[in-house]
Amino acid sequence: LAKVKVGPPRGFAANRRGGRWGEEAAPTFEDLFRDRFLDERFLTALLIRLARKRLAKQALALLNWSQSQRSIVPNVYHYGAILSACEHSSSWQMGIEQIERMEGDGIPLDTIVASSLISTFEKASQWRRALSFLSTMHERSIERNIITRNSAISACGRGSAWPAALQLLDSLKSCSLEPDIITQNSLLSAVSKS
Repeated sequence: LAKVKVGPPRGFAANRRGGRWGEEAAPTFEDLFRDRFLDERFLTALLIRLARKRLAKQALALLNWSQSQRSIVPNVYHYGAILSACEHSSSWQMGIEQIERMEGDGIPLDTIVASSLISTFEKASQWRRALSFLSTMHERSIERNIITRNSAISACGRGSAWPAALQLLDSLKSCSLEPDIITQNSLLSAVSKS
């Protein structure tokens, strides 16, 4: 994707105190996009912008609205942006719902989406859920690579579960994966928090 600078439409201001849309005069999506072009790429850019602002619920609402009102079919990039928003806001429950929705819509999960969900678990200190999801990736035909395993090791570190982090390190050898600098830093962080 090309880097696109996306801002709110004219006449739309964010509530500066909480960084959220103002509640007293919040426009609807229909108001915002009445005479504006909205396609899959522009929607992706908007969702990414909302993700960076940690506005997971608003990003999901926009995706739902665009699907029902503009007939935009969600794709892996849209869901990836939603998962990124979940990660930034530690909304792991919403992250699980989006994975289930992707699977229900027949959108194949990939390593990037999986790593994002595991990172969401990490940010929410849900290391057991991170390990559980990592263990189901094979059943879902998602490659468990060094990135997904590093995310899981980081989740263990955040949860002070250094024995589980060490087990993940040992599992790298059986998968013919080499630890990298991120693996080492994540492991050091896990052990130092014990």
